[in-house]
Amino acid sequence: MQNRVDSQELLETMGYAREGDCRKALEAQGIAVFDGKKGIWTTWDLIKVAGMNKMGLISKETVAPEKFL
Repeated sequence: MQNRVDSQELLETMGYAREGDCRKALEAQGIAVFDGKKGIWTTWDLIKVAGMNKMGLISKETVAPEKFL
C-alpha cells in the first residue's frame, strides 16, 4: 500500500532509533499511529490532515471521529 508509512521509514525520516520515541513525537503532533506485526505505522493522509489542522487550514470538527460513525 503506497499510502502507508511503515516503522522503518518513520524512524529514518524523523531521526529516531526507537519506535516508542517516534510514536510519542507523532502523537504529540496529532498524527494517529497504529501497531502492526512489523512495528508502528501510519498513512500519508493522516500526516497531511494533522499538518493542515496544525496550520489552521481545517477545523477539528471537520475531521472529528464522530463524522465517520
